[in-house]
Amino acid sequence: MKLAEALCVRADLQKRIMQIEDRLKSVVKIQEGDVPITRMIARKDALTLEVGTLRNVLKVAAEKESRYSRNEIKYVRTVDTVKLRKKIDSLSAELRKVDLKIQESNWMFDLEPLT
Repeated sequence: MKLAEALCVRADLQKRIMQIEDRLKSVVKIQEGDVPITRMIARKDALTLEVGTLRNVLKVAAEKESRYSRNEIKYVRTVDTVKLRKKIDSLSAELRKVDLKIQESNWMFDLEPLT
């Protein structure tokens, strides 16, 4: 990945984070008695984005280097893949918990039909 590509990806991610922030701002206040399900959905979206991004980074960092001779350029990793995998695992576990809470709420609350 070239620097320009990385900057483009970064800009896209920042735009997505801003969209999530806007969504969060719109659900800061709720009516008394309502359950803030949207907060959990926003958290799920943020975790999904973060886990996906870290998995893509890990994929690139963990790629096997193919050098055919000693004269070719050798690349070194700038991230600790073991720590990155552990972080992805913990975030994935949190994502599963949030998803389960959303599903649980889905079974507990009925929406009133529109008349």
